[in-house]
Amino acid sequence: MKKFKKGDKSANKDKEDISSLFYYNCGQQCNLLAASWDGKVRLFDDGTTDEEGSKKYTMSKHTDAVTYLDFKHEN
Repeated sequence: MKKFKKGDKSANKDKEDISSLFYYNCGQQCNLLAASWDGKVRLFDDGTTDEEGSKKYTMSKHTDAVTYLDFKHEN
């Protein structure tokens, strides 16, 4: 199982906790989407054989908590 690095929680105690996860695997590309109570949605690359996934993108446009994720793959 892979480990994903957690941010420093000293300033925002529980705000970085994950509220929703979505795992997408299409064979060629594996991604993990993580939403959190701080309003950020993070995209991690899970397609490598490394134990630790790498963060690809962080969206921080929400002003409130993100509690649900859905993903639609377009060809």
